[in-house]
Amino acid sequence: MKKEVPTLPLDRIFIDRLKLAVNSFYISISEDLQEEYQKREGFKQQLYDWFREQKWVFEGKEEDFDRVARLSAVRKRRRNILSMR
Repeated sequence: MKKEVPTLPLDRIFIDRLKLAVNSFYISISEDLQEEYQKREGFKQQLYDWFREQKWVFEGKEEDFDRVARLSAVRKRRRNILSMR
């Protein structure tokens, strides 16, 4: 008797690939954000303001920069996907 290999729904495959793409380069984005945060007071204020607009709390922790970096990577990936249409 032949066993069927379980398959994933297409949306699950898409989500998994998107996560893989984001995870492959968000760390460098996060590091760049942290560097800008240390260098430029104006950028620091923009980051605080943006977090407040999102109804998030910015504490200056690595996780905060990672959150912004992941979201940035997802948005960039989305633009790339939409431009392929």
